[in-house]
Amino acid sequence: MQGWTYVGSGPPFWYWVAAAVFWWRACATTLDVPNALLLAAGRSAEDAALFDALARRQAARAAAGWRRRGATLVAVGAFAIAFAVVAALTRRDGVAAAAVCLFGPAALHAAWARRTAEAVVADPPDAEGLRVRFLRLRAGAFLAAMVNAAAATLLGRFGLP
Repeated sequence: MQGWTYVGSGPPFWYWVAAAVFWWRACATTLDVPNALLLAAGRSAEDAALFDALARRQAARAAAGWRRRGATLVAVGAFAIAFAVVAALTRRDGVAAAAVCLFGPAALHAAWARRTAEAVVADPPDAEGLRVRFLRLRAGAFLAAMVNAAAATLLGRFGLP
């Protein structure tokens, strides 16, 4: 894995496969509500009612899960990302740099998903407002995937500092 730390070498094949599978799964659903249902909710009243019920249920489950295990997940995630950043910068470790490129944007998206779920539970929006929030969260997942790809590409092009 040392080859990735040199300028111009780029991320290895395994990194792109792992990142593609990770972001494919992360972008397939929004708070475990299938995106096909999210998109169909804008076209049919029956799908809109199904989406509304499922989205509210999943937002409540996500918010409850964060209340139970959120502090632990944040502490472990922050430690792991900080450890990877230190390893990437001090040891010029390509695997650690890959972990930062993959899990940094994922952690930011998870924080946004948590905020969205808690906002939906605390102040329930109407059906269209709920759909808009989920569409924004879906777009955020795609944005995080693009940030991941850009960071890995730039790191491969310019190398570690």
